Amino acid sequence: LATLTSDMSDEVKSAALSWCLRRGMSVPLLAESGQLEAFLAALPLQPSGLQASVLRRRVEAVERGPATTHSAVKQEEPAQATPPL
Repeated sequence: LATLTSDMSDEVKSAALSWCLRRGMSVPLLAESGQLEAFLAALPLQPSGLQASVLRRRVEAVERGPATTHSAVKQEEPAQATPPL
């Protein structure tokens, strides 16, 4: 869960952790349980926004297996800004 929400706000991280703890839900179980949309709805995110889309793809990557999870998280890391000269 920490990896999936690593670039999210503390508020989103806290809400995600709280939701999972209340339900005894791990990320793999979340991916397999069909509760992804309920999970996303419980987070302080725009349902069709970028962060919800990123989390959706990351959780779906967990469902597909470990080889795709790392690449899904890696691909969505924001580009580093070049500091001004």
